[in-house]
Amino acid sequence: MSIILNKLETSGKRWGAPSAKYPQGTFINGSGKGMRDGSYAHADWANDLFGAIGAILSAGGQTPNGKVETAEDSQVLTAISEIIRQAVETMSGIPTAVASGTVNAITATFTKKVTLTNGFKVFVRSLGKNTSGDVTFQPTGLAVKPVLKKDGKKLSVGDITGAGFWLDLLYDDAFGAWILQNAASGSGYSYRYYGEDLTGNAEIAVADLHPSDNPLIGDHVVDRLGRLFEITAMNAATTAVTVGEQLSNWHGETPDISLIVQMGEPGTAASVEKSGTIEAPTFTFTIPKGDKGDRGEGLNPQGAYKTLEELKAAHPTSTDGAAYLVGDRVYAWSATANDYIDAGTIKGEKGDTGASFNEVPLDPDPELYFLKIYGETHGDVIGDLVVQEVPFDPDPVDVLDKVLKE
Repeated sequence: MSIILNKLETSGKRWGAPSAKYPQGTFINGSGKGMRDGSYAHADWANDLFGAIGAILSAGGQTPNGKVETAEDSQVLTAISEIIRQAVETMSGIPTAVASGTVNAITATFTKKVTLTNGFKVFVRSLGKNTSGDVTFQPTGLAVKPVLKKDGKKLSVGDITGAGFWLDLLYDDAFGAWILQNAASGSGYSYRYYGEDLTGNAEIAVADLHPSDNPLIGDHVVDRLGRLFEITAMNAATTAVTVGEQLSNWHGETPDISLIVQMGEPGTAASVEKSGTIEAPTFTFTIPKGDKGDRGEGLNPQGAYKTLEELKAAHPTSTDGAAYLVGDRVYAWSATANDYIDAGTIKGEKGDTGASFNEVPLDPDPELYFLKIYGETHGDVIGDLVVQEVPFDPDPVDVLDKVLKE
């Protein structure tokens, strides 16, 4: 409704002049019957009125239904309500749009106003997974700005996971960039193990990392020696990564450890105490003495043979633990093994060469005698003496045996 009423006819007197209260003018009454000085229903006035109403209906999505408007059923009111709803939605809420451009250089056209002001947020439906850490975003009519993580670092490959992923973007004045609030990798980084030695700026196959799934720029890699590196780059196929210079060494310095072992009193508990420093710790182990055991039996050979075969021929089996001399070695029968076990030699260290007994050569095939050696008290047997027969008169064996028995 935009006509000026008093311009509907040339005299300008049939309607009141426009005013602050009535910007289009006013209707006036005639001065009396038959007088033609009052306002009348001019076609332009009626068309202007209905045109305005038609505009409201159209903007509110209403088509005239031919019914008379009432306070209870009004298309004009319905249209006005829809217009208000659309206006509120346009003026409030977060602007949304479907991305255009590429997966790394994203653009979008919004129906709502977007500005590069601190804290301004938009939602954008992505075209696909980002294949680079260098991602930009440009709303129509605004400058191109980088897209970063919450900590201001570049995105990792795959932070935008794929087509249909809704980017939650917040503009940050401090970074001069759009901050991706829902990056797939977040702002934290994972640790991965590499079972070989690493050097700075080395390239590693992703398959050799543990775990190997979804590696990201900024992740940390620990090699077999405990050295720490950071992933700084990744190939487009995400099959290999590059690490930077060594950051630190996890295993630290080797401490200077001292051990002390001491005997404790019988019946006390074993213990270990730590003293010193982290760099030079001392561990003291206290082990209690055991009770004194019973006197054991000495070696009591049951016979002597030149070879093991002779022994086995004479005694195919024997009593468990029974010992026999075979040359200068001791063999004992084992019931568990069902065989003779070599228990070692009875010959000591070789001494200096001395003169033979009266310089008389020994018989090449002598007989052997076993003499019991008795102790001074109680008649205990404390050992055996092997004596070789030699051509002496009187027989030295008889003499020695008589001396020992006395």
